[in-house]
Amino acid sequence: MSTTASSENGPEKTIVELDETECAYAYYLMQQRADTFDHDDYEATTYNGDSKSVHLRGAKAEIAVAKHYGLNVDETVRTTGDSTDFKAKVNGVPGTIDVKSTTYKPPWLWVRSHKTNSDYYIATYLENDQASKVWVVGWATNDDVLKADYIQSPVKGERHMNYRLKEHELQDLPPVNEITTQQ
Repeated sequence: MSTTASSENGPEKTIVELDETECAYAYYLMQQRADTFDHDDYEATTYNGDSKSVHLRGAKAEIAVAKHYGLNVDETVRTTGDSTDFKAKVNGVPGTIDVKSTTYKPPWLWVRSHKTNSDYYIATYLENDQASKVWVVGWATNDDVLKADYIQSPVKGERHMNYRLKEHELQDLPPVNEITTQQ
């Protein structure tokens, strides 16, 4: 089920409630991804949690976006990560979508400098790892991301460069009928 909430700070948000089966599916995806992905300490220091926490939130975010738009979650496990979560048609034009999740409030879209291969980015917010409610905050094109603030991550270990769009800089989500699965 999806509901819409208005916002004073940015685009209108969609709230997607995940049921028990969807939360269990997210946990399954997290196990698959965390057990095979070669990690550094970036996730633990930047994203408020260990690798499994980051993957669980990411999986929940992907499932929420898939549920809202009727897309299929990509279950492919990549040992070096990925930069695209969905191949879809946006207004009939083939493209790629990367879903980003955060626990920061106000939410923002945060894209690592070497993960700018997608045509579109969708920003989501989860209160914590156990949350079943996913706020789909807004979205941005690749051009929007590449024009955004280019900042260094606030980590203790190795530093990374990132593009950041604040909540009020994001676009409203496209209507459900404008994003469809690629055939």
